[in-house]
Amino acid sequence: MPIQVANVYNKGHGREITLNLSDYINSPNGEPLTYSLAFPKNYSFDSFKNGEYGWKVTGFDPATGVLKMQVKTESLQTWEDAGRSVPNFGEVTSFGFKATDSNGNTTKGYFSLQVYDASTGSPVALDLNKDGKISTTGATTAKQRNSDTKLGSTVKFDLDGDGVKEKIEWLSGKGDGLLVDTRKINGSAINGEALFGDQGGKFANGYEKMALLDNNNDGYLKGDELAHLSVWVDDGDARLEAGELHSLANYGITELSTQQQAVTNSRGETLMRSSGLMNGSTLMTEDVWFGLKK
Repeated sequence: MPIQVANVYNKGHGREITLNLSDYINSPNGEPLTYSLAFPKNYSFDSFKNGEYGWKVTGFDPATGVLKMQVKTESLQTWEDAGRSVPNFGEVTSFGFKATDSNGNTTKGYFSLQVYDASTGSPVALDLNKDGKISTTGATTAKQRNSDTKLGSTVKFDLDGDGVKEKIEWLSGKGDGLLVDTRKINGSAINGEALFGDQGGKFANGYEKMALLDNNNDGYLKGDELAHLSVWVDDGDARLEAGELHSLANYGITELSTQQQAVTNSRGETLMRSSGLMNGSTLMTEDVWFGLKK
């Protein structure tokens, strides 16, 4: 019975992805296999190991088939010899692999990687000026962006809370605000740990992080569940300054939902939105995905 390879593996991913090639290959009688990789024409393992052409191999074990790869997002280059460009948002790139059993039988397969959120990060924002949108410096607030989307104007802010500031799209300073946990602020020092976002992949989205405060699991933050929350109405420079931090009561906010809803924007992209109550009427909230680069 020959070795069998499962269907093509497509994976949209963030900055790094781990694949176990053994998950996609069936070996007769559970025989151990060894694995090797094949890259696009004219490029070697070392080229990808060093991150020269957009993708970078950060780990590969031929005995187990465990492969780790990440995409370089800061400098997009061209695979001129292969006649294609380095992965951009929405592009699918295929890589080949080979599996060999103890009798020398081999089979080839391939997997496909799709870049759609390689350089985005989020915080939950509130539509305080009630214009129906969150105004940012980017072209979109969607996590999965159209392939032609370019990075907008950036500021420096440590969105994932790892101690390093990223160049990141930001609020445009037109009156919208970011939801903040005041217990995570030290004076004027603030980073992504105090916001409600994906925090570098620790959470699927900001609403998931908000749900940690939902003590009765009813899908809403109300009463004492709002006790440590404030809203940061930044002027667009990503620095917490005097007069920018406000209590929810100051805006009449009495309820925030943790239940995400998908909304399609004019670009055909999907936004992550929810709602709350402000002065007794509906307040739109959104998990805003900023474009960023390290």
